[in-house]
Amino acid sequence: MKTITGTLAAIAVVTAIYGLPSQASADDLLQNGNFWLTRSSASHIDYILGFLEGAQLGRNFAVWKWDVSSKDGELKITSALDSYSTEAQKYLSNVTVGQIADGLNQFYSDFRNRNIMIHDAVWLVLEQISGIPDSQLNLEAWRKNSRQ
Repeated sequence: MKTITGTLAAIAVVTAIYGLPSQASADDLLQNGNFWLTRSSASHIDYILGFLEGAQLGRNFAVWKWDVSSKDGELKITSALDSYSTEAQKYLSNVTVGQIADGLNQFYSDFRNRNIMIHDAVWLVLEQISGIPDSQLNLEAWRKNSRQ
C-alpha cells in the first residue's frame, strides 16, 4: 500500500510539473519589434489603446503628489498638465490608433529596428507622423542604444 501511494504521489508530482506552462524566455518578454511582429493586427490595436491609456495614467501620476490647495502645488500641476496637453495636441491630434499601428509595422519591417522597444518606437512613429524627417530621428543612435 505504501508503494502504491508513493508511486501515485510521484506520478502526481511529475504530471503537475509537466503540466505547468513553460516559462517564457527573457527574449519573449522584451516588448520590442520581435515581440510586435509576432502579434496579430487586433493585438496591435489593443496594445496601442493600452499604451495610450497608460499615457493618461502617467499624466495623472505627474500631478497627484502636488497639493492643489497650495500656490506652489497649483503651479506645478498647471505646468505638468500644460506640458502634457501641448505634447498630446502636437503628436496625437488627428492621429488614429490604426495609423500608429501601421507606422509601427512599417518601422519594424526594417530588421535593424527590431531591438528598439515599442514605447520608444511609438515615439519615433509619432515624430514621423508629425512631419519630422527620418534624417532627424537619429535612428542609428536608437539602434545602438537598443542593443545595450
